[in-house]
Amino acid sequence: MDQSIGFDLTFTNAHLKAALFVSLLSVSLVVCLLSYINHILKRSYFGLWIIAWGFYGIWLGINFAVDQKEETPLVFVFKQFSLGAVAVFLLWGGGRFLRLKVRQEMIGLYFLFLFVWSCVGAFYLDDNPFEFQMPVFVITGLTSMIVGWGYAHPKFRRGVLGEGLMSTGFFLWGFYLLAFPFFLSHDMLASSFII
Repeated sequence: MDQSIGFDLTFTNAHLKAALFVSLLSVSLVVCLLSYINHILKRSYFGLWIIAWGFYGIWLGINFAVDQKEETPLVFVFKQFSLGAVAVFLLWGGGRFLRLKVRQEMIGLYFLFLFVWSCVGAFYLDDNPFEFQMPVFVITGLTSMIVGWGYAHPKFRRGVLGEGLMSTGFFLWGFYLLAFPFFLSHDMLASSFII
């Protein structure tokens, strides 16, 4: 008699594609929600966060459409640049939310760095993508956690409905992004980590 309960945490590529599709739907929902909030409150940082989530949707879409084994260096550059752009717009919107002055030149230099870093990762770091992915995911994850902290901090509260939910969401998403490269660097964990 077989005593197994039939529960396994390994996912096939088809399962991961389905999870990517659900993630794309979730990102679409977040963009719609932020658009609605921005329509009501008319705050510039919501517009920047909408762009950030849009770039995250592009990153998910590329992962959904192109299998990692068939990925060309140009697709890799565009995919990683899209993920880095998430950090740029989250940071820019977070700076506006926290009432910090963010200079346009800094944003431009950050975009230039992301493009150069994406090219370096695509053409010179073929053997170990972890070396390339770690800084981009850490910057994006920490940026998201900083925005979550800003929402939770009493000094920056604005009495907007859902501040706690936004804070928790940004913080958990940042934690997810920080953990992502570590899971991808181990084959057994990568197959079980839903994107």
